[in-house]
Amino acid sequence: MSSTATRTCSPSRHHAVLAVMGLLASAAACSGQTKSPAPSSADTTSVQFALTISSLPPCVPLVDGAVWYVWSNSKFYVCRGSTKTWVQTNLNGLNAGVSVTPVSPGSQCPTGGSSIAFGLDLNGNGKLDNSEVTSTTVVCNGSNGATGATGATGPQGATGATGATGAQGPQGVQGPQGTTGSTGATGATGATGATGAQGPQGPTGTTGATGSQGSQGATGATGSTGATGAQGPQGPTGTTGATGPQGPSGTNGTNGTNGAPAVNSLVRQDPEPAGANCPAGGVRIQSGLDLNGDGILEANEVTETNYVCSGIVSLVNIVPEPAGHNCSAGGQAIQTGLDTNDDGILEAGEVQHTSYVCNGISGSGGSGGTGTADGGAAGAGGNPGTGGSTGTCTGAGVTCSTGKLGVCAVGTTACQNGVLVCVQDVQPSADVCDGLDNNCNGQIDEQFFLEGQSCTTGQGSCQAVGFFRCKVDKSGLVCDNSVYDPGCAPDSGVPDSGDGVPVLSCDLHFPTLLSLGSGVSSGPVYARVYSPGVTEVAGNQSEFLAQVGYGPSGSDPDARDAGWSWTPAVFNAACTDCGNSYEYYGTFAAPDPGFYAMAVRFSGDQGAHWTSCDAGGGAPPYNPANAGALTVQGM
Repeated sequence: MSSTATRTCSPSRHHAVLAVMGLLASAAACSGQTKSPAPSSADTTSVQFALTISSLPPCVPLVDGAVWYVWSNSKFYVCRGSTKTWVQTNLNGLNAGVSVTPVSPGSQCPTGGSSIAFGLDLNGNGKLDNSEVTSTTVVCNGSNGATGATGATGPQGATGATGATGAQGPQGVQGPQGTTGSTGATGATGATGATGAQGPQGPTGTTGATGSQGSQGATGATGSTGATGAQGPQGPTGTTGATGPQGPSGTNGTNGTNGAPAVNSLVRQDPEPAGANCPAGGVRIQSGLDLNGDGILEANEVTETNYVCSGIVSLVNIVPEPAGHNCSAGGQAIQTGLDTNDDGILEAGEVQHTSYVCNGISGSGGSGGTGTADGGAAGAGGNPGTGGSTGTCTGAGVTCSTGKLGVCAVGTTACQNGVLVCVQDVQPSADVCDGLDNNCNGQIDEQFFLEGQSCTTGQGSCQAVGFFRCKVDKSGLVCDNSVYDPGCAPDSGVPDSGDGVPVLSCDLHFPTLLSLGSGVSSGPVYARVYSPGVTEVAGNQSEFLAQVGYGPSGSDPDARDAGWSWTPAVFNAACTDCGNSYEYYGTFAAPDPGFYAMAVRFSGDQGAHWTSCDAGGGAPPYNPANAGALTVQGM
């Protein structure tokens, strides 16, 4: 049960004495002293009040066990007389709580005050709940004292130095009207202020009266003679005299020297390794004039270099450039760009850069002869020099690399307007299932994604594991194997699925080792094939298609996406030691520098299925360990 007491304390209170009997009881007293009173033995059963820890009285054995409440931190402290120290504590093992709320001015406290509730934090929630309040005391503010008598007027102080004017403060709230003070003594007279600025100009006064005429002054001395005046204007020109007789004509000037002969322009294409110019490699195209006339574009003759990089297919067009703004005497336009629509043709909208290799121009005419000293007419100009001759080139008709992909990679050199160029042999076409990159986009048979993957043919004893290969009409895939078993029926294990001529044995015959410069033609590469009852007689050469090619060392050309490149081979009717086999030969342009495997392959069903052959001879399948070897060196 709680109790309530009301006390009136002055506003300067520092502590109050609160009586405690068991739990906290009502407030007992308050004081306006500025320091805590000395405790007595009678205070040991009371809780007394202090504002701060520093205002606690000395702890002496006489007040051992005295309890004080400190307002500043809301804690209770007990005096330990044996050690003369104040120790923070709680009451009955529970933390004491205090709640202070303001009291508005009224009948209880005319000038307002505070209601202070005490109790124990029984539920341990860290605050004093209403149900835990055991004692409440109201501490009222003291009433205002009566106005004291007016003190005597002090003597006049010396005038202090004028302080700097402070910033204008905000407008304060209107205070109550104070009583009128007595009139102060008159201050000393201030120092005279500084002279003010000059005032504006006053109006002009009226003009004074004119003074009387002064007497005539004496005549001055004669001045010195002035300077001579400027020259007068030119008089009119006299009439023209009669024309003199015509002098003899001057001798004609010598003819101008003939112009220098035209210099051939050359273009050279070389593989560009992967690096700063082409991150994935490509083709380096150099152009210039054949200054020494040896038909070779040497390093000191190169005037422009361009790069066609791998990635999206890069294309190059070299077309004649007529005489005009770009080449006065005509020449070659070299167009480069990316095949963005993947059709293998560099169209006008795909051209990213165009450079020109121009022919030489005719020499200028000689200057005219000079006139004679006696006024004869100037001689006629000399005849123009002979025009430069059209450039010529050598090396046409040789297999070359166009720098493109797939079937577009092989070309033949040709001389166009004096420039040796590589002309593409095969134009791109729609992709079909034939093991070739027909659309020149760097992918072989990309629509036939099962090509080269394993499958099963035949039944029973003729069942065999084979690979998906292209059909005869190139429209799709068929499952085929490369094992010839005469005991099996057609379409049940015979190579080429029985739709064509079986390949019993084949080989890369010659050469099995090649070393070439990049872009150089391989020359004839020979391949042989044997099929019982077919190659043993003459006239069946059209039963086979043959190809020669190269690919990554150690790879199987029959595997899908193996990275092999193939070119057609033709029948060699002149073979004298072929026995029961047929021989074919073909050529290819050497690729970028590196090491490659060489092989040949045959189809007995017009390209629907292929049998790859190594250099070891004998029956299929292909053995990478017996492949031919191709070494390509940089030019």
